[in-house]
Amino acid sequence: MGGILADAGYGTDTEFLEVLTDLGLLYVVGILSSVTVWKPGQGPLPAARWKGQGRPTKYLRRDRRHASLAAKNLAPALPPQAWKKVRWREGTRKPLQSRFAAVQVGPAHRDFETNPIPSNGC
Repeated sequence: MGGILADAGYGTDTEFLEVLTDLGLLYVVGILSSVTVWKPGQGPLPAARWKGQGRPTKYLRRDRRHASLAAKNLAPALPPQAWKKVRWREGTRKPLQSRFAAVQVGPAHRDFETNPIPSNGC
């Protein structure tokens, strides 16, 4: 089975990405540079242990070593081999092309409310 390819309009829709993940589909989505993500293999700390008083804790935590970042801050840190030049069509004067990187990240939008989803897209 093939994968799902979507533009940045879908890349910011966390619920859409959760459904794709729950269905076990492979996907690649574009994201805006301002979208916050977790680096590959990283995520927030689990909720603090409930001490038996008050409401049980549910919020995930961050600290200096567990912090999400904007995609625009992740991109410059990628190694050169992560980038591929892609030509997508002929323009009026020359072929249209740009550099793209596909990196497996986890969405950090509102992940403080629930467990983060393991992402298989970018």
